[in-house]
Amino acid sequence: MIVALVAVPASADTVATNVVIQSGGGDPPWLMAVWQQDTTDALEDGDPDHMIPGPQFMPPVKFRGNKKICYFAVVFDAQGPDTITQVSHQVYNPMGNVQQLDGYSTGSGWFQWDQRYRYQVIGSNYYEVNDEDDKTAARETLQAAYLAGLVTFNDATWEEVDYMLSQDEAKLFWGCADNYYNYPAGWFKVMTTAFDHNNNPSDPVVSTYYNVPVAAFELDFNAIDYGDIALNYWKPISGDITFGTSDRPTARNIGNTYLKIAIEQNDMSIGTSLVNGVDRWDVKYGARLGDNSDDWREYEPYEEVVLPNHLPLCNTRKLDFKIQVLKAWSGSTYNGTMTLTAEPWWGD
Repeated sequence: MIVALVAVPASADTVATNVVIQSGGGDPPWLMAVWQQDTTDALEDGDPDHMIPGPQFMPPVKFRGNKKICYFAVVFDAQGPDTITQVSHQVYNPMGNVQQLDGYSTGSGWFQWDQRYRYQVIGSNYYEVNDEDDKTAARETLQAAYLAGLVTFNDATWEEVDYMLSQDEAKLFWGCADNYYNYPAGWFKVMTTAFDHNNNPSDPVVSTYYNVPVAAFELDFNAIDYGDIALNYWKPISGDITFGTSDRPTARNIGNTYLKIAIEQNDMSIGTSLVNGVDRWDVKYGARLGDNSDDWREYEPYEEVVLPNHLPLCNTRKLDFKIQVLKAWSGSTYNGTMTLTAEPWWGD
């Protein structure tokens, strides 16, 4: 048997290599993209259909309640992704008493809306590079936020940021913090800075999120018992500032705006009388927030009245009520309803 051996020529290229050992601090990181999101499926419960660009969050509307907001950043470093150590997110109050998305300031100067520094969130959590599961998670997290309109890009597009993540050249960092019930409504500014292992800071990137205005109060009573009264005389019912004493009415602000309280009552079936050819209600009411005698407001059945003084963020105030019955059957008991409504107040 004769076996023919055919020589196959080898093909080879020579590639030059180069490396520079950095001296000093090296290059600073590049913040490619930043955003905020909450823990709901929509990533922003204030705009779950994503009709408005940027994150929109609802307040917890619960006394001493809080909700978690997470802060994200995609970072690149020329010396490699593992040289990036952490990301700082500095959060600042809204400016002015912001009522609408386009901004509105009354100039009242309440400290909650003075744009002062509020807190810092350290983004030290990250998805590992060169790990396929983490890489997939990082890219999916970025894509979901991008499709929801939450991301602020810094000289980069979504495609570029996604590519850098896919190639293990960038890292996605995040950190979370609680937003409390009394954090004011409006646009919060977030200044984000990334740091490498030499403590080189990136150029900061500013983004914003909107804390949706919600006026809300909580009451410690569900009924007002005026008790026995004498016709034609005012009968007051005094509240107190201790929440939980149902016989002493109290209101506390659980929303994220200053508010005023509006009240409307029915006639408790007491009805009207014809006086000089004109119908007259046979019952009148009064209410005030606080202790000032000038703050009493008197009103008739089915008339909505707005109490003049306001209830600031996370404050508690007493509510006083009074009634005057002009005509009714002696020994009878009358029942009715009262509706109390919170209205946001942005200053006079």
